[in-house]
Amino acid sequence: MAIMFPPIFPGMVNPVDPEFTVFESLKKLSDDFFIFYSKRFKGVERAKEEVEIDFIIFDGQKTILCLEVKGGELAYDPAMQSWSQNGKPMKVGPDRQATAACHSLIRYMGIRVRNINVDWALCFPQCSKPNSTRIPEIDPQLILDESFLINVEQSISAIFSLIAIRHQRSGVSKQEGQDIVNSWNRTQSFVPKIGVRIIRDSEQLVKISTEQFEILEDLEINPRVVVSGYAGTGKTLLAQEHARRRESIGGKVLLLCYNKALAKKIRYGYQRDSNVQVSTFHSFSKRLIEEKLPGWWESNKKQTQSFWDDEVPLALLEIEPTEIPKFDVIVIDEGQDFKTDWLEFIEGLLKDQKMGSLCMFLDEQQDIFKHWSSIPWLERSTKKILRKNCRNTRNIIGYLIDILPSEMTPNNLSPEGLSVVIREAEEQSVLRKQIEKDLRELLAKEEVQPSDIVILSKAPFEESILKPIQSVNGIPLVSMGDRFDSRKKEIQYTTIRVFKGLEAPVVFVVDLIDVQSDDFAKVLYTSASRAQVLLYTFTIKRR
Repeated sequence: MAIMFPPIFPGMVNPVDPEFTVFESLKKLSDDFFIFYSKRFKGVERAKEEVEIDFIIFDGQKTILCLEVKGGELAYDPAMQSWSQNGKPMKVGPDRQATAACHSLIRYMGIRVRNINVDWALCFPQCSKPNSTRIPEIDPQLILDESFLINVEQSISAIFSLIAIRHQRSGVSKQEGQDIVNSWNRTQSFVPKIGVRIIRDSEQLVKISTEQFEILEDLEINPRVVVSGYAGTGKTLLAQEHARRRESIGGKVLLLCYNKALAKKIRYGYQRDSNVQVSTFHSFSKRLIEEKLPGWWESNKKQTQSFWDDEVPLALLEIEPTEIPKFDVIVIDEGQDFKTDWLEFIEGLLKDQKMGSLCMFLDEQQDIFKHWSSIPWLERSTKKILRKNCRNTRNIIGYLIDILPSEMTPNNLSPEGLSVVIREAEEQSVLRKQIEKDLRELLAKEEVQPSDIVILSKAPFEESILKPIQSVNGIPLVSMGDRFDSRKKEIQYTTIRVFKGLEAPVVFVVDLIDVQSDDFAKVLYTSASRAQVLLYTFTIKRR
């Protein structure tokens, strides 16, 4: 992948923007290429006027290409020697703009580029070149049209070969080429702090894809739908949107999930006048039992997992079916966390057992509670799969696939992102010092906001490696509780179980030392997938 300056497109993510399209295409070149976007030169003795070059493409030694990009439909009138863009005359033709920019670059760089082949080309990514018309002043090979986007390497290679033949200069050494790159880089301060990268990458992550829109259409048509989706493929977003749509046409809708924090996030995502009932399965069960079986809850409640998993569902069966509320639509998120007998009860909540809408979203790879078994209505369901990850950067997606191999793919516009940081040590005390050091650098040196950082642990805080850490750089480390507040000014800590289904720009994963080997991959996959932009993992080396 080409080395880009800046590393991600600085404007809004917009596939219609020709410069964004070219930026994303040029990234596909090999890492032999240095590419500068929107580079300006001004205030030097031999180039006093400011000149902006859309793209400078440098192979590091031999050739520099100044690429002028124009969107829309371009036309050239040979008789008038004039250009038009979308039917409107252009004051200055793109060839003259490119020529002026190229000459300014040569004047600016002076003797440093005297042995380099420097030239220009035009790129019209939203139209095609006519086969018959020729522009005398421009070699047709120096005009790239929309076909350029299909095979970028071939197109750039052809232009570079042409330029090298035309100028026949020997080039410079790798070190001299790197010095040129460094001089441009220092001039523009192109390397942003991690805090800035986090903001930009978060904005660039696409919230919904074509694949997801198609799922929404299927949910409207089919009474039973089971959607399997990998981490970050938008399952919760789709569950929330489907429930909203069905409620808007008058349906009585119940949306169930497993985690309290996720239920609260979904609930707060609706308008106050929304009638979608959002709840965890256990909160819904508790309200129903307390209302229909007075005294049972207080008499039987135990702080054990078997109480929640088995005794509560059995109590629901004691309630008369006629006293149980019914719904037109039921949506289940985090379906892999629901036991089969829970699902059987939930299906019975439909008003119309045949045509009532029941859909479930799940990811079997996140079955960290070991509840997953089967879906009672699976054979009567339409089955769909979500593969495009819209939450995580490409580097994090690659890491997730390494943990648990799958068919997960990044969305087309997902940013490359920062590399995953993997920390290992033989002693917990060493890991703890490293955690503090990494937090200090992110907060002070890289200007990351405390609210962007969440630390996830397999253990409660009292048993965590983090227990001695009260604050970092004067910023407190606090428990998240059962609601994630992205506006907090502290660093938030919580368990993987609580944060499941949620997300944060920066995630530290700690305390995986006691996870059994057969569970390690699922727990790490589940927790690591919570990181949108930057992921740190801290593990004890296995001896």
